Parts: sequence; structure tokens; C-alpha cells
Amino acid sequence: MCQARTPNAGVIPGLHRSFVRMWDGAVRRRTAHPILLALLSSLFGALALVLAAVGLYGVIAFAVARRQGEFGLRLALGATPGALKGQVLREGFVLAITGVAIGAALAVPLIRLLSHLWFGVGAFHVLALGGVATVLIATAMGASYLPARRAAHVDPIVTLRGD
Repeated sequence: MCQARTPNAGVIPGLHRSFVRMWDGAVRRRTAHPILLALLSSLFGALALVLAAVGLYGVIAFAVARRQGEFGLRLALGATPGALKGQVLREGFVLAITGVAIGAALAVPLIRLLSHLWFGVGAFHVLALGGVATVLIATAMGASYLPARRAAHVDPIVTLRGD
């Protein structure tokens, strides 16, 4: 009826117990290195994205601070705050597009070298490249938003008195 399970049930006769491993343990050991590489690549990629956003924010904020007199004069002559905000955002967008284009041109030869690290992604995976470009452009636009808002809220009277 019901067979009692012995400790060696399912084990090949004559095989020593020390040679028997659990399947999930073997899979875990086999995939530990690729998982570590993927985790480290993701962490370093996120860190690079944050550093790029902070750097772009710093460059645009510095440019807006240097052009504060120009923005105050434009507002005094009738420019709308939205137009100034749009101008600064466009400049950030142009910087982002230029950076993505240069980065894509440099990345194409390097993709072939690194393609063995990516599981299931071909050498020229358009969706992955497009996704990266979209994230970078969105990050650049987010980094340009605060300086653009600051440019739109410049007080023209204070600016004109200072010059």
C-alpha cells in the first residue's frame, strides 16, 4: 500500500551521499556570478545617471545664474515667464539630445564587446537603446526644470537696479 520512504530513496545505488546535491543549490551557485554582474552593472548605471543629472543641473543652474540680468531685462521688456522657462528647457533638451547622440555613436562599437554580459539582449537591441535614450533625456529635462523655473521668476526691478 504505502511504501515507507527511506533516506536513500531516489538516489542512485552505490553513489556516496556527498556527491548528491540539491538542484536549486546547484542552480544558485551557477547563476551567482551573472546575477552579481547584473546587480553591480545596475548599481553603477544608476550612480552614473545620478551623477549625470547632478552635473547637468549644475551646468544649467550656473548658466541661468550668469544670465540673470538678461532674463530680468527680457521680463522688463515684456517677455513672459513661460517663454523664459521654455527657452531654458529647450537649451537643456539640446544638451541632452547632443549628449545622447554622441553617447550612441560611441556606444555602438562598445556594445559588441559587452554583449556577452547581457542575457537575451542582442548586440543592437533597439528597444534597450531607445529606453536608455529616453531615460537620459527625461533625466536631463528633470535636471533643467528647477533652473528654468528660477529663470522665469527673476524680479526685473531687482535685476535692473543691480546693473
